[in-house]
Amino acid sequence: MPLYKILDTDEDQLVSSLFAAEIPVEIFQRLDIEYSKIESWLKAVGNMEKLRLLLLQYNDVVKHTSGESDACEQGLVIYLQALFCDIADTTTNIIKLIEPAINILPQTGNADVEKLFDLMIAPLKKAEDIEDIVKSLRPFDELPEQLNNAVLAMVLLTPWLIKN
Repeated sequence: MPLYKILDTDEDQLVSSLFAAEIPVEIFQRLDIEYSKIESWLKAVGNMEKLRLLLLQYNDVVKHTSGESDACEQGLVIYLQALFCDIADTTTNIIKLIEPAINILPQTGNADVEKLFDLMIAPLKKAEDIEDIVKSLRPFDELPEQLNNAVLAMVLLTPWLIKN
């Protein structure tokens, strides 16, 4: 997708998949994979990456803010409110989309799957801290990296979910 088209594109289309181009449903059918079983999982992966990008964007804004102008300060408050709402919505979507897998993955008996599951869940356990960090205008230090690890863990868990 050309960069200039990003602003003209619906947000759901941008975060629907982690892949550079969304994999057509026909590919899944050809591989005898029931797409409906993993559709919500793939959307969760995209939303997890979206959350990471939102936190990186927040870090950039916090790094470059200066309290010199009242107009800038008002704009920052409006931006932070909108950003926090977007972060909260994205986090809610992630939790809703991974809920079926949360019931399955921890009880697999497979140590690798359980380690990947722990990597995936770790940043979500810190979700309640996000509001405090945003209100205090502190940068997120470890959370974007943990979200990146969570995305990678989710990608690695995808074949296991397809089989089971």
